[in-house]
Parts: sequence; structure tokens; C-alpha cells
Amino acid sequence: MALVQSQDGPNKVNWATRVDNQNEVVTTLQFYFHDTLSGKNPSVVRVAQAVTTNNSSTLFGPVAMANNPLTEGPDPSSKLVGRAQGLYGSACQTELASSWP
Repeated sequence: MALVQSQDGPNKVNWATRVDNQNEVVTTLQFYFHDTLSGKNPSVVRVAQAVTTNNSSTLFGPVAMANNPLTEGPDPSSKLVGRAQGLYGSACQTELASSWP
């Protein structure tokens, strides 16, 4: 399953740089990940949780479905370059931590 999908395809992006040399190819991507949890149009929704999640100081146990926009700049209204799509969860009982598969 693809985690990041380009909106413009590999030949039309200006948010990526690629360096070729004889031994390796290095591609550097810079984009901003927007995780909207509430409001009229959230990009993340909780689809399951453990019985103890609401009593956990780290919110351990929920699973969420995400369709988060990736943009060129930090402003959510900047150019959309792709989406981070999939499931993630709160993965630690002792500190705040999320895990993407």
C-alpha cells in the first residue's frame, strides 16, 4: 500500500530534488503533513479503540484512518502535492507516540 501519492506525477514536482552520481541516487522531498482531527472536514477519524483508551494518559490504543493532505508550504492552503493515506494508532503506554504501518 502506498503511503504517499503524488498529485502531479514524478515529472512535474518542484518540491523534490534529485542528485545522481555514479554510486547512488539521492532524492530529497520537502512537504508539510496536515493532520486535522476535528471540525467540519477532518482528515483523520478514529475507527477503533481499546476499552482503556479514554483512561490512558497517553491515549494508548486507538486506531485511526487518515487521508492527510501534503502541501508545499506550512499553510494548509498552499499547493497540494500528495496525500498520506492509511491507518495509524497511538502506540505507547508511557509517552505520546503514533505508529504508521
